[in-house]
Amino acid sequence: MFFMTTQKNISKKKYNFFLFYVVLFGLSFTQDCVLAQDYDHLKYGYVLIEEDTVWSEHFVQEDFWKNIAIVNDATLTIEAGTRVEIGEISVFDGKIVAQGTKGNPIYITKLKSLPLTEEQLQYDPKCFPFKEASGTIRFYDESEFPEDEQTSLFSFVVFQNMGTSLHHNGIGCPFDLAQKTLPSFFIPSVWASPPVAKDIPAIDFFDGRLFMESVSFQNSAFADIRVDIYSSSENEQNDEMAFPFISIKNSNFEKTISHTALLSLNQSEEINKKIRLIQNWYGSKDGPKTSENTESEGKELVGRYVLDGWSTTPFEIEICSECASNAFFLPGIKASKLFMEKKGKEDTLWLPTLWSDDVENLALDSEGKSRENIYTDTVIESVLGGNIYKTFFERLAQWKEDETIRDFHIFAYDWRRNVED
Repeated sequence: MFFMTTQKNISKKKYNFFLFYVVLFGLSFTQDCVLAQDYDHLKYGYVLIEEDTVWSEHFVQEDFWKNIAIVNDATLTIEAGTRVEIGEISVFDGKIVAQGTKGNPIYITKLKSLPLTEEQLQYDPKCFPFKEASGTIRFYDESEFPEDEQTSLFSFVVFQNMGTSLHHNGIGCPFDLAQKTLPSFFIPSVWASPPVAKDIPAIDFFDGRLFMESVSFQNSAFADIRVDIYSSSENEQNDEMAFPFISIKNSNFEKTISHTALLSLNQSEEINKKIRLIQNWYGSKDGPKTSENTESEGKELVGRYVLDGWSTTPFEIEICSECASNAFFLPGIKASKLFMEKKGKEDTLWLPTLWSDDVENLALDSEGKSRENIYTDTVIESVLGGNIYKTFFERLAQWKEDETIRDFHIFAYDWRRNVED
């Protein structure tokens, strides 16, 4: 009896040990498999950068529905002068090195929205937030490689029209997006699509190391930078330069669409020492608007961070000798309309009308001076349905909207007069 009991106990111990071993090995094996398959899983939703990659000249994200993810300790290098159009870049394991120059900066902008269908055009575009690209770069990096090798760097980079901010109560959106509410036998059912609230910054930082110097944020739809650091070990908290860490220095937070330069969601004082803002321009000589500087008209800093002064003037970040920042258009001879006032009303002399004295009124005297008080402020776009400059003017407007040029001016002139006049 004693022998049998001992044998059973020994068998039970062996069995328990075997189960423990299987469970432990199984968990380890499962974890290894999950880690090994992480990147494969991302392939369904992302275009993966798995090895060192260089972008130059003009890069446009090809697939609107598949954003870009950096994995496998890869480095994405963006060369000076490159123009980048993206929906979203996520840094899971790797880094971005984007180093432009003062004469040849890098421009990063948001991918254009998908066009609405003919049926969708009858509704508010905000009913379709999925048609709008996020326009953000996200940092999740939790790699264990040496810190100096895993630091993302941005210098002389201009972020234009990045981020997204869409808000809609859902009322009036199309039927196929609707949800039925308020069901009642006596009260008619109300149909409405779910409310839309989509706020995405230009830079979304959760983990890693990011250094930015001489960069500029222009026309961000939401905050320029949002920081929400996951967690940090006690050693990392004591070492302010350890993972995670973000520093922005000598940069411009332009006061445009968004009034928020930084949105810090962290509550730990130790973690917030890792968010450094050093001598930046915030759109006002009085510095950023903060809880301690409420009277400033500069862009706002929300949450906790380390503020090391500010600049009273913007930095010159984008000076391109090879680029034309503005366009001045001088139309051809007789392409400007000419007018005069008759009996308190404006009379168009050129182009002339039939059976009128328009041409006679355009006559000059012997000294080449106009006999009448003629003026101009308009260029002829089309004549009798014929397109003269109309398409070109529309193209100039589109270039300005796309920020290919800053602005343009169409110069109408009195083509009868001496060019020196």
